[in-house]
Amino acid sequence: MLEQKNKLENIKLLYANKTSKDKIPENGLSILLEERMQFILTKEDRSEYKKAYLDLDFLRHKIQNKQQYFCVCGPAEMTKHIGQNLKTMAVEERFIILDDQ
Repeated sequence: MLEQKNKLENIKLLYANKTSKDKIPENGLSILLEERMQFILTKEDRSEYKKAYLDLDFLRHKIQNKQQYFCVCGPAEMTKHIGQNLKTMAVEERFIILDDQ
């Protein structure tokens, strides 16, 4: 739907999982978002993925524009933690959307 409306140019996606065995939807999302997508693993080293934690330091390096929407999906504890880190970075609360699963 976003692709049809030409709305993908401003979307960047950081997609993190613990290991490569977790579901990683590389094909469809990679085709749509190209270089604006980065797959991240938090508990496994693999050459094709970045290994990192989505902590405050990581977010500070990745986020330059704080006047954009941040949609955070995942387990409740993780989304809460990332939301708090975004607020620490002076992202306005209206730009933070938390969808804990």
